[in-house]
Parts: sequence; C-alpha cells; structure tokens
Amino acid sequence: MLSFLAHAYMWCEPGPPPAVLPAVLAVPWVRVAAALDMPPVLTYASYNLYNWRRLDPTGPVRLGNIVCLQNFLGGPDEEWFRLVHVEIEARAGSAVAAGEGGLEAMQRAAEAGDSDAVLAGLIRIAEALRDMQATLSRMGEKCDPYIYYQRVRTPMSGWRNNPNLPQGLIYEGVSPEPVQLYGETGAQSSILHAFDAALGVQHEQVRTAPCTVLSYNVQRGAATIQPTAQLTNQPTTDQPIFKYKYKPLQGWLRDYLDTMQLHMPPHHRAFLRRLTAANTGPANVRAFVQQHTGAASASIASSTTSGAAGGGGGGGAYLAGNRGSGGGGELLDAYNTAIQEMERFRSQHRAFAASYIAKWARRETTGTGGSDFMPALSGYRDTTGRHVLGGSVPPPAAAAVQ
Repeated sequence: MLSFLAHAYMWCEPGPPPAVLPAVLAVPWVRVAAALDMPPVLTYASYNLYNWRRLDPTGPVRLGNIVCLQNFLGGPDEEWFRLVHVEIEARAGSAVAAGEGGLEAMQRAAEAGDSDAVLAGLIRIAEALRDMQATLSRMGEKCDPYIYYQRVRTPMSGWRNNPNLPQGLIYEGVSPEPVQLYGETGAQSSILHAFDAALGVQHEQVRTAPCTVLSYNVQRGAATIQPTAQLTNQPTTDQPIFKYKYKPLQGWLRDYLDTMQLHMPPHHRAFLRRLTAANTGPANVRAFVQQHTGAASASIASSTTSGAAGGGGGGGAYLAGNRGSGGGGELLDAYNTAIQEMERFRSQHRAFAASYIAKWARRETTGTGGSDFMPALSGYRDTTGRHVLGGSVPPPAAAAVQ
C-alpha cells in the first residue's frame, strides 16, 4: 500500500513529478521496506505478486478467477495487464516450486545421476514455458497497447535513468541527498532468472555502459544510502537512513539482471542463490546433459563466467554410474526444447514491448525499470538461443545486438 501511495503521489498528477517525496510517505515507507529487506520503490512483487486474490477461493489462479487488490487509475486495461502476469507466475509454479517437481529437485537428480528425473524436470520446464506463452498471448484481449502506454505504464516508473528525475528522488525526513532506484519491471520476476540458473544460461556482457549497479543492504532495521563507492557504515541514530553502495557495471545484460534480483523478495533471492551455487558442482544440469549425451555447444565457449544466471561448467566427471532409463537423445532433446521454449517466450515478450511501448515512443528507449529495453530484450533472447547444445552458429558480435 505504501508503494502505491508513493508512486501515485509521484506519477498520477499531470505535469512533471516532484523532486521530493514528503516525509509522511517517505519515512514509513523506508522503515517498512527495511524491515522487509526490500528497496523503498514499487517492485514487481508489490505490484503483482502480493496484489491479487481469487474470486472462488477453491478455483485455480487463472484469468477470470483473479482480481487485483489495488490499482492506480483503475480500468480494465490496468487490471488485465497485471492479472496476465499473475497467471504467468502461477503457470510457472509447477516447474519452479520447491518439492519433488521443482528446479532444485532436478538439480538433486543430476547430482544423483538420475537421468529419468532430470528428463522429467526438463519436460516440466518446457511445458510451463508453453503455458506462459499462451497466457501472455492473451494480453491484447483487454489491455490495449495505446492505453497501456498512455495510462497504465507511467506509475510503474522509478527514479533511476529517468529523464524526468535525472538526479533521483529526495526522501524527506530520511536523507537530504536524492536517491536513484529502478522502477517496477518484469525483469524483477524470479521465473526466468530461475530457469536461467537451472539450465546454466549465461547472459553475456555484450557491452559496457556508463551506469552503476545497486547493492541493497539493511542495517539495524533501517535502510541507508552511501552514494559513493566507499563501504563505510555510519548509522548512529534511530532515524531511517539509506545505505546503498554502488559499483560499476562491467557489462550490460547479466549485470542488469543481477541488479533486478535486489528488487525481489528475500526468499526469492535466496532461492536463486541456491540454484546458482549448485552449478559449481555435480548438480549442474547442463553439464549432466552434455556428459550424458556427448553433446557440446559450438556457440558457447568455456562456461566459467559467474553471474546471476549461473555457470554452465563445473560438472566435471560426475556422471559415472548414471541410473535411469532415459535415453541420451531424449535427454538432449528435452534440454534443447526447454532452451528453445525460453527463447520463444523472450521473443514473444520482446514483440509485446515493441507493440506496447516502442511503437508509441520512437524516441523513448528507456523502460520503467530504467533499462534500454529493446536491445536488452533482444540480447536476453539471443543469448538464450545460443545455449542449445550441439549448435554450430557462432554468437553475433556485440554490435549486432538490436
């Protein structure tokens, strides 16, 4: 609720946004955000994940049985836009969630040499991604692209890489210095981050950029900010203070995803860390498939790069004594199908971004999350596709990403 109130104050009146958020909003927002280990800005979690209910409590989480709890301006377009995302999250649940059918179970199966269980996990990922594509394809039923661009999109914006707030936002009663935070964006959903980590997809450092990555910390129940690279800790009062430390981006695609993880709920971040850590040992699913099938990717070089997506190497010679009847060809096909379905979903998402944003703002290239979104979406799609095993197409040069 505090996120909606603050963003409504910032974006729902005509004219340029204010440079100062009043203390009556800023102080409680910062305190609550610190207690939740979240940044004080509208996030995907507060906008979508925690902002819906079922009409029939016993029914499925599907369009037609879900409604939003809170809107900015109201209307069917805003409501539908968010509910499509809620159903996408639900569609992914069977493949992502903890338990015997989830991604961590698939990694444990790889560690145990159980090819049948790995095969089943890969099939679930592909099925979930196809369901997600089917749901996303329904966006246009009740969310018009022009209305989305003119009415729905603006309140999601943050105050980082935003030309309307080039210095950021001052949180009155908290800090006299402006703070720059990314706004709400689908990149803050943990779904594709989790699939990337489980499948060993690495998003390349396609280019450097003159921007910084935010590292969010909570200290003594309060958020604090340090707008320099120094790591000093100086909170001495009970007043909420910000403490963010900034570090230069080494590249563009992967580091932006790393940054978006800082806007996820803490348990989502922890889940992604576990998935990524498993890729350094025998639970590496990509390495399992490569060694079990003898497949290799001619378009992916040594898989040793670190990052939020996890490494593709590190599997070593862990597959001695594999059990299970799943054939190598079947396993390879399932892995490649999962990769290709993720590439298709990212391609579909890019097409919607072109239709819902780029078409209406030829001169505007920055999304609500503060990224140069069209090249970014192209990059995520293309690097995903290059993880198909047994491929022979070399990766394009960085300058070729469009």
